[in-house]
Amino acid sequence: MIRSNAHKYSLSAMCEVLQIPRSSYFYQVKKREDDQRQAEEADVQERLCTIFMQSRTNHETRKIK
Repeated sequence: MIRSNAHKYSLSAMCEVLQIPRSSYFYQVKKREDDQRQAEEADVQERLCTIFMQSRTNHETRKIK
């Protein structure tokens, strides 16, 4: 609701009308970014495990890179 009306009203005014603190709006945005970052890290970890297993569980970093 806030994003769809951002071009019409200020964030402060909308938060005041909805009776929510401005910090709540920014917290939700940050939380989504953290969720995305965790998903990316899980993907990288999965790829590293696959490469590690394909290299016959060799522990050398150069071979994984």
